Amino acid sequence: MSRLLALEWDTREARLIVGRSVARNLTIDAAFSVALDSSQGDSLREQLAATVASRGLVRGEWLVAVPRSRVELRVLQVPPVPDDELPDVVRFQAVRQFSALAEDAPLDFVRLDGGQASQVRVLAASLAPQVLDDLRAQCAACHGTPQRLVLRPFASASLFRRSNQDPQCRLLVEMLAEEADLTVLVRGQAVMVRSVRLPSEDPAVPLIGEIRRTIVAAQNQVGEETVRVVTLVGDPQQLAPLQSKLSEQLGLQVDVFDPFAAVRVAAENMPSLPEHRGRYAALLGMLCDEAEGQPHGIDFLNPRRRPTPANKRIRYAVLGGVAATCAIVLLVMITSYVGRLDSRIRGLQATSRELDDQVKMAEKTKADVAEIDKFVLGDVNWLDELFRMSAAAPSGKDAIVEQASFNSIPSGGGQILLEGYVRTPETISILEVALRSPQHQVTGTGAQRVDRRQDLPWEFKERINILPPDLENLTAAELIDGSVEPDESAPSTTTESAPSAPSDSSGEADEETSGTGEPEAPEAAEPTEATEATEATEATEATEAAEAAEATEAPVPSEPSDSQEVETDEMNTEQDADQTPQQDESEVANDDQA
Repeated sequence: MSRLLALEWDTREARLIVGRSVARNLTIDAAFSVALDSSQGDSLREQLAATVASRGLVRGEWLVAVPRSRVELRVLQVPPVPDDELPDVVRFQAVRQFSALAEDAPLDFVRLDGGQASQVRVLAASLAPQVLDDLRAQCAACHGTPQRLVLRPFASASLFRRSNQDPQCRLLVEMLAEEADLTVLVRGQAVMVRSVRLPSEDPAVPLIGEIRRTIVAAQNQVGEETVRVVTLVGDPQQLAPLQSKLSEQLGLQVDVFDPFAAVRVAAENMPSLPEHRGRYAALLGMLCDEAEGQPHGIDFLNPRRRPTPANKRIRYAVLGGVAATCAIVLLVMITSYVGRLDSRIRGLQATSRELDDQVKMAEKTKADVAEIDKFVLGDVNWLDELFRMSAAAPSGKDAIVEQASFNSIPSGGGQILLEGYVRTPETISILEVALRSPQHQVTGTGAQRVDRRQDLPWEFKERINILPPDLENLTAAELIDGSVEPDESAPSTTTESAPSAPSDSSGEADEETSGTGEPEAPEAAEPTEATEATEATEATEATEAAEAAEATEAPVPSEPSDSQEVETDEMNTEQDADQTPQQDESEVANDDQA
């Protein structure tokens, strides 16, 4: 919060407003006037200093309004130049047209709208150095330093522009103690300023004459614009008689502008407004511009000047310092980042070394699981294979299986050896075609005629190689689930037919899986040693069963072996062929069903 003090005076009185600015919002705390008596021995400066000291208004930013009567004001026309060169051109032109413009005299100006395209119109104001020194001495006597010296009519125009945006050309009339300021506004901008002295008694008559002269002068100076509205600044109730009289005499629209209506007043500090409100318009306008940070119209302490060229050395030094600082900061950030990465790498390396043993154990477990998966997926479901052979084989009248051997291969897949008898050689070809598939390779030795069976005189031997699934092409899900879908692209050769009778005995088979044998190639036709030993054992058991059958004249089924190789023997084939060559049809059917 900043404290602002606005001050102006003439020979009769001094006016002062105290305000405060908070976030560019102005609040008026006090507004008062002090009568000055020049007949007393004390000077005006001493009287004003005593008043300020008695109210404790020493601290704050001082804004001083300069009356129109103490400055020289002229309209200048200069050639169009860039804005940064305009102050020098205006001063050069003012030296030629102003009556007395010293080299050190403050000069400020405002740019006017309109005019010819080849000329720029400005309203320039100059303050004599002696007047400037007197104003500063007056403020020094009040223990203050002026921050702004603003031309009074421009401050009043700024306040009026905040509350009225009417673009009409109008005349702003301010009634002071000894004089009146007449300011012509075009679109809210002051283009012409006159200050006239008025008598203390009945000032209306001379004021009307001065207003008419100002209107005529403004029409000659402004050109196309004509004053259409006259605005009186002050208390509407006090100025009501003058308002009606001016409206009647001039034939123009006359309105009243209350300056305190455009600002916020602290009611707790100001229970009542001053008597002559119109005399404070310029002070309020200065306070509003200062609080909002807006440039003042004419400010003799801060006039418009050519921009000071930037010192490149300072700029280069600043840029160099900034670049060096950025480089140092970047280097520190990079070093810190690299240090954090190194620390993280060391931590990860230590963690990796700790996990090496676990990784080795996991790799070994993974390899074992893979081998188990291969074994499980390559294992053969012999019940499904028996069902498939039974469904694909001819009827029991055309073919019979005497011996079946089932071998599992450790690397996957399996092998089935079939020996039996058929009625005709063509039945062997039909059987091979029915049993063959993309996963089943069927090879045989052909048909050989024997005399052991009268009804089935042709003997056959077939080898069925069951291929393992292609594990390399299986997905991870299939390996985990352990399920292998059949190859849909390969044609299925499943043949539906009546189940064949693998033997005329009870049909019991044993399954033997070689645990130590190496995987056999599909082309190999010789049985393994375990198979030969099992066959020898089964042959011995079959012979004993046949001898027992001779005594009882009934077929005796062979006992299943404890090995993983399965064999099916027809226990009574030789016995029936030697002792009872002709079996009845019912016994044959029972054997086929078994």
